[in-house]
Amino acid sequence: MNRHPFLISFVAILTLIGSVWFTWQRHFRAPDFPVPLHEAVGSVLATELLRELQRPGEILVLTLDDDASPILATQLAALRATLAKSPHLRIGKVVALESDKKGKYGPGTGLSSSKLAREIGKFPQAIAVVSLVGLPSLDDTELKAMGELRPPLFGVCRDRRKLETLARHQWLRSAIVPRFEFPAPGPEEPKLPREWFDRQFQIVTAPEPPASASR
Repeated sequence: MNRHPFLISFVAILTLIGSVWFTWQRHFRAPDFPVPLHEAVGSVLATELLRELQRPGEILVLTLDDDASPILATQLAALRATLAKSPHLRIGKVVALESDKKGKYGPGTGLSSSKLAREIGKFPQAIAVVSLVGLPSLDDTELKAMGELRPPLFGVCRDRRKLETLARHQWLRSAIVPRFEFPAPGPEEPKLPREWFDRQFQIVTAPEPPASASR
C-alpha cells in the first residue's frame, strides 16, 4: 500500500512530461515544410483576387482546420494578411471542411462539385470563392446542374487538367498549379519567397471571352 502514492506521483509526472512534449511539438518545433514558399502561395492568390475583383464584397474560403494541415494554415494566414491591405475585399467566411474519408482533402486536392455547390449555397453573398483544397473536375452537364449561383473561382489545384471546363465556361478566374512550363522564370538559385514560388508553381487563368460575348 505504501507504493500507491509513489505510483500515482510517477504517473502524474509522466503525464505532465507528455503534455509538455506535445505542446512543444505543436507550437515550437520547426515546421517540416517550406514556410516561405506556402506564404508566397497565399500572398500570390490574394494578389490575384485583388487584380480580378474591383467591386467590394466578401469572399468565401474553403480549407481545413489548422491542426489538420499546417501548410493550409500558412497559406490562409498569408492570404488574410495580403487581403487585409485592401479597402474593398475581405474574407467573409472560412469553412474548414471535414473529410468523410481519411486523406480525402489536402493542399490543392479533394474538393468535390457537390461540396462546392453546398458551401456556395450557404453563403450566397460571396463575390468570389477561394479553395485551398483543390477545384473539382466537371463536365458540361455537371456544370449546368450547379445552377446560376456561380461566383468567380480562385484556388490552388494539384491537377491543372481539372480546370479545363471551369476555365472554358469563364467560372475559373485564377488558379495556382504545380509548374508545367519550363524553364521557370527568375534566378536558378532562388532566395526570395516569390522566386521559390515561380520555381515550383505558376498561375493559370481563364481565357478572355471573345469580343462578341462581352457586348
